[in-house]
Amino acid sequence: MVVCGHSACGAMTALADDHDLTALPAVAHWLRHADASLARAARAASAEPGAGEDKVSVLVRSNVIAQLANLATHPCVGRGLAAKTLTLRGWVYDIATGAVDQLDPGTGSSAALAA
Repeated sequence: MVVCGHSACGAMTALADDHDLTALPAVAHWLRHADASLARAARAASAEPGAGEDKVSVLVRSNVIAQLANLATHPCVGRGLAAKTLTLRGWVYDIATGAVDQLDPGTGSSAALAA
C-alpha cells in the first residue's frame, strides 16, 4: 500500500500558510487529519532550521509519514503487517522533475526511487 504525496500540494500549502478555510468546510474537516503532520513538520523545522527545504515540502513529507502511521492503526492493516502480507510505503512525487522519493517513516529520510 502506497501513500503518495506530491510537490506543491494545495492542501499542504493551505495548512502551511494558514489559509482561512471557513468557506470550504469539507476541506477544513478533511485537513484535520493533518494535525500530526503540522506538529511533525514544526519539530523538523526546529531541529534543522534553514535546512533548505521549503515549508510546504517539509509538510508534504511529514504528512506522508503521519498517514502511514495512521494506516498502521487500522485493524485490517495491522493484521496484514503482522502476517507480512502487506507492506506500507511512503512516496513523494515531484511534479516538476518526475522524481519519486521513498520515505523512511522511522527517520524521515528519503531515497530516490525514480528520477
